[in-house]
Amino acid sequence: MTSQIQELLTIQIDREPTTDDYIEFESVDDFCKTGTLGTILTAPDNFQITEYPKHPRIGEEIRVNMTNTQYTGRHGVKETDITTTLMDDRNQKQDDVKVTDNKDGTFSLTCQAKVEGEHTLSVSVRKKTVMGSPVRMKVIPKCGLVCKFESKGSGNGQLLNPWGTTMTRAGNLLVCDPSNARFQSFTINGNHKQAIQVRDSNSGNTYNPYHVTQSSDGNLFFTTYDKYVIVCDENGKFIRCFGADELKQSRGIAVSPTNGRVYVADWSSHCIRIYSPGGNYFKSFGSQGNGKGQLYYPWGLDINSQGNVIVSESSNNRLQVFNEDGQHLFFIGDTDDKISNPSGVATDKDDNVYVCNYTSPGKVHKFDCHGKFIARIDNDADGLRHPIGVYVTDDKPFGKVVVVDYSCIKIFNQ
Repeated sequence: MTSQIQELLTIQIDREPTTDDYIEFESVDDFCKTGTLGTILTAPDNFQITEYPKHPRIGEEIRVNMTNTQYTGRHGVKETDITTTLMDDRNQKQDDVKVTDNKDGTFSLTCQAKVEGEHTLSVSVRKKTVMGSPVRMKVIPKCGLVCKFESKGSGNGQLLNPWGTTMTRAGNLLVCDPSNARFQSFTINGNHKQAIQVRDSNSGNTYNPYHVTQSSDGNLFFTTYDKYVIVCDENGKFIRCFGADELKQSRGIAVSPTNGRVYVADWSSHCIRIYSPGGNYFKSFGSQGNGKGQLYYPWGLDINSQGNVIVSESSNNRLQVFNEDGQHLFFIGDTDDKISNPSGVATDKDDNVYVCNYTSPGKVHKFDCHGKFIARIDNDADGLRHPIGVYVTDDKPFGKVVVVDYSCIKIFNQ
């Protein structure tokens, strides 16, 4: 045997040594004797996690890809060599993970999470931790309608043709209930908190809120459908009113996060009016028409984190975006059929835009900050009739979409 090895060492070959390869032995009919020459050392397979969803949804398939970066056509790892654990971090419960060899140097790891929250997926090959493991994922709820609450009437917790909505600093939904001359406060799950009426003790007037927004100091600014903007605190204590000299029919209202000014849609004047928080009038922009910078019955209004003003035009079937000084930037929905008789409009923390199509059957559509269509928030089975108000929470990674529809409130995951 020794002489044979010495003979092999003297043989000259013209091939370079191969690394990270494998040797396959096949038996032949006349093979009658084996002997141990030693141990063949091979470079280990090099695996790493290459793709996974950061925000998978409850009950939907989670697919994680694992790749052998040293793959040259074959590898010696079997599915049974791979150990996986998907752990629910909060409850410390494990979910099953299926391992599939894709026969191309990759493995697919598939599973389903049963509960919402943080999950950790740990992966090892032959007891060696794979590069990129553990993988941390935040499981989020399924898309679609989460809950709705409605009770038509004038009692506590009942609504009579509600309009706009916002969320207070305390995390409660504030819904305009103008036919009952009040706000109604609810938790995000629909539990009634309180009814709030705003009354000016000097004049004796009780105001009907239609659209509402909140400033950074917690004060509420709301419009009354006619010529007033009312300011009150979170408990409904009257502070001031303004706008009577300029406004004809006030609709949407928003406070700019960049300059603190108050922007109000004046429906029948076809313009947007700008005030200081104290009620001093600055200027207006817009005029009746369908060209750039022109407005035709502006209804909803919101302002994104950059200070851009998004206005819904109910009779032009579009949204129009302006900078904080009223300069036209671009249209949304003017070249497709995604917007029809738009009413309420809202933006989220990423400056995506949400708009209610008031025409029955109603719809709520989402666009990115440049006006590109992303998705429809509801579906036909949700039965929106005349959605008129919309608000998006700051939940991560995607806010809940609150829709005021006829006599009820509907909450959607996205």
